[in-house]
Amino acid sequence: VLGGLDELFAPFNWEDTDICYRGLKRGWGVLYEPESVVYHSPNTTIGSTSRRLRVRFISRRNRLLFHWKNLTDTGMLASNILHSCLSLPLALLRLDLAAAAAFFAAGWRLKAIRARRKVEIREAVVDDRAISKQFAALESKIRSTRGGRLE
Repeated sequence: VLGGLDELFAPFNWEDTDICYRGLKRGWGVLYEPESVVYHSPNTTIGSTSRRLRVRFISRRNRLLFHWKNLTDTGMLASNILHSCLSLPLALLRLDLAAAAAFFAAGWRLKAIRARRKVEIREAVVDDRAISKQFAALESKIRSTRGGRLE
């Protein structure tokens, strides 16, 4: 039903968030186990050969791709695009080349994003604002089980 991980996010980063979000939009549930413990070594799937700037670039590009692909609420999408456009001159002023390049690289994939958005709009049974409320409720639940802090 979800079609697996989306190659739009290759070679790494945000593909797991994307597939989970698509599941939520199709009405699937999220289970939370407060007693679970996860051990994760950051960037082990990326590998030590990837340079830091490349990782930042791909992460930022894929974050934009995720939002532009999955946000079907007009207000939320418009807010994201406005924020992205306003952040671009600031990135250039700060000489944050990874952020600036990520914006343009995401823009080059607009045709693919539009095609995938059509599928997401057609398949969605839950809207973005409802999912946002679910996340807020989950965050509140996590905070209550951890003494007010997220880990």
